[in-house]
Amino acid sequence: PRGAVELVAKYDRIRFAADDRPDETVDGWLAGVNWYVNEHLRMMLNYIRVDSDGLTAPGDDRTADVVSTRLQFVF
Repeated sequence: PRGAVELVAKYDRIRFAADDRPDETVDGWLAGVNWYVNEHLRMMLNYIRVDSDGLTAPGDDRTADVVSTRLQFVF
């Protein structure tokens, strides 16, 4: 393919603490690929997974999966 390809990976953790509740955490993972078609055009595709532990109530664990795309034109 023309241009350049870049692989992206990222991990985040957010911890919330309150005096009357145990720690609550949100973990996020991102994997993606960027394709630099030329100096003016970039295409991005990302997969994001978020796990939350106990944010709304103790023992209430939730997971979300997201796929995002972006087309960026620089002039």
